[in-house]
Amino acid sequence: MPDSNVDLADLGRWHVERPAGLRRGAARGELALTAVGPAPVAWLPLEWDGDALALEVELDADRLESGACMSVEVQDETGAALVGVRVCGGAGPGALHRSLACWVGEAVPTGMDYRDVPSARSVSRHLARAAWFRGGEVMCSCGGPRVAPARPASGPLRLVIGAMTDFRPTPAEGTLRRVTVHGARAGAAADRDAWDRAARHLAADDAIAARDVLADSPARTARERLLLVDLHDRLGDVDGLTAAIDAAAADLLAPAHRHDLALLIRTRPLAAAVLQHRLGGRLLPALTEVWAVLPVHRHDRETRQAALRELAGVGDLIPHDPSEAAALAHLLLVRGLLSAAEGLPDMAERDLAAVLALVDGAPMDDLVELHTALARLWLVERPAAARAHARAAIARSTDPGRTRERLLRERALAALLAGPT
Repeated sequence: MPDSNVDLADLGRWHVERPAGLRRGAARGELALTAVGPAPVAWLPLEWDGDALALEVELDADRLESGACMSVEVQDETGAALVGVRVCGGAGPGALHRSLACWVGEAVPTGMDYRDVPSARSVSRHLARAAWFRGGEVMCSCGGPRVAPARPASGPLRLVIGAMTDFRPTPAEGTLRRVTVHGARAGAAADRDAWDRAARHLAADDAIAARDVLADSPARTARERLLLVDLHDRLGDVDGLTAAIDAAAADLLAPAHRHDLALLIRTRPLAAAVLQHRLGGRLLPALTEVWAVLPVHRHDRETRQAALRELAGVGDLIPHDPSEAAALAHLLLVRGLLSAAEGLPDMAERDLAAVLALVDGAPMDDLVELHTALARLWLVERPAAARAHARAAIARSTDPGRTRERLLRERALAALLAGPT
């Protein structure tokens, strides 16, 4: 059985589909991966004779918010995974966790391990092996042996890296340290044009070589327009980045490219600033999806503080229609909840006032949560304000009776509600 210990330093064999998600790692032979969405970041052709197939992966997860995943898969020519390894972030009542799973030709994991983590930004190392044998037996280091449907006898395969999920547009960040394929040999992807060569240069952190390869090549596809955004962001070229974002604006606002937008907004500060400056209120509905996961992590100090930095300029975006105004109100509520959790009641009050100026008085669950958080924060320093927020939480609720019961279970809030009107 041939083995291929994939040389992650040799990017010359890879097809890099989304270079914005790939960089050389800190150590030779490692790849830094930023993955979001179902499409591959990059893939490597494999030569396979149809015999047994196994995949070993060692990776470090650096940032996995709830729903974010890093995946390494061996796929057939239809895009179906023969064997794969995936690590994802998750959140349960009062706890964050990482799940490590093997996939062997099925829609459900063959095996899965869980570990709790203190933060979505905690670094964790994961090792896993998934294998398929000709008799139909499959094995996973996360679980015992089992029988799976027969695989194709032979055919072209490819090793694929990315998130490979479509749960929500939440980037995962980490480092591929080692990938070994047993039963197949690494091939080489053919370059179609200068854009493929430029993509590999970007993944190798050589933005100048990428710029030189492209010269004055016109960008005709969404991939090419987004590649130019990545290029000028890496170069730190604000004028070039502004022009590239203007050219790619329709792509970045389209739902089909929500994952590309999320990568830029969540992991590229310069591109995020230029995007918000150039697209303004048009971005707001998309940003509610991009930042949808943040309330889940409001008690995760490291993630919360990073999120507050990301959201710093959202209040400057000007809505132009009711859908944009509703989106802005939602984002300000998210920022207010994060500020309250960070112990910054004045900032939370500012965002609450802005929200109340935008909404029409309809009940909103997030608004109830923000009023409740401010009631707790002002208990000692401003009890009258705390009482007003507790009562507003009940009034704004879709189920006032249940919300009142919930607040009365907290002794300090119960005393507030029993006090003078």
